[in-house]
Amino acid sequence: MYLPLNGPAKPGDPTPIVGAEDRVKPFQKLAGPRYPRMANYSFDYGDAHFLCLDSNVYIDSTNADLQKWIDSDLAATNARWKFVAYHHPAFNVGTVHYREQHMRMLSPLFEKHGVDVCLNGHEHVYQRCVPLRFQPGGTYNRSGDRRVPGTFTCDRKFDGKQNTRPEGVLYITTGAGGAGLYNPDFDNNPEKWLHPDDNNVDYVTRFISSTHSFTVFDMTADELIMTQIGEEGQTLDQIRLTKSA
Repeated sequence: MYLPLNGPAKPGDPTPIVGAEDRVKPFQKLAGPRYPRMANYSFDYGDAHFLCLDSNVYIDSTNADLQKWIDSDLAATNARWKFVAYHHPAFNVGTVHYREQHMRMLSPLFEKHGVDVCLNGHEHVYQRCVPLRFQPGGTYNRSGDRRVPGTFTCDRKFDGKQNTRPEGVLYITTGAGGAGLYNPDFDNNPEKWLHPDDNNVDYVTRFISSTHSFTVFDMTADELIMTQIGEEGQTLDQIRLTKSA
């Protein structure tokens, strides 16, 4: 993979190499100076900016160097649409990886720079949140379960059909591409999507775990259409986002 080498270059922090010595040394030899730059990077495609971040549990999302780079990267682009992609979802209601919330610490930065969509995996389901803003109420335990308490501001007026201008970031977990699906009892079952650790805030609006699926975006300068497509080619979910000319 020929990744853009425009990420933070400081070795070891915020993206340390973690693993057995007999695996780390060959990796370092092959990667050379490309790591850690290749762990966090960004690029433009058409009129969209993509920021790709390492979200593994060894990283420190409160690291000043990492946050400074993210801040500068998002401030520098003049792309019409802004996407952020990382693996571990900050906002999800599945039971398998719910506690890995460390990337919530970056939400205020995404909001500051008008990020439109944040894409995640890890949970083997499809989840779509309402557009939201999140203010962390403290940091997380780096050696613990990484829960991050805070305050949600949810845009419940956005429906992606009549109201197409979201107030907040749209977080989408699209992890249903092929591996075994999690939480079949959560499928289209909103009563399961509330969690006391988040004060039972109903920030998830779609949860599909009955079929494998993938996410497609169709983009113009003023319109973004997201479609979730099932394994039989059926449309499972679709929303439209617009920007003023």
